[in-house]
Amino acid sequence: MDSYAARSVDIVERHGLHVIGTTQAGAGFAGTVAAGEAVWIFTGAPVPAGADAVIMQEGVRLADGLIRFS
Repeated sequence: MDSYAARSVDIVERHGLHVIGTTQAGAGFAGTVAAGEAVWIFTGAPVPAGADAVIMQEGVRLADGLIRFS
């Protein structure tokens, strides 16, 4: 399922995370997810370094490069 990967400590209602990139199935993300960041991951893609949680796309709102939790 298409989702966002982030650090679990950063997943707070009404808190925004900067989307720093995308990763697809069969390809990893070259960077590391840091505080306040998230990476869009397609179904089958590996969870990027630094992330320990995945949020389904239906659970967030995306605007101006930030995701906010519903």
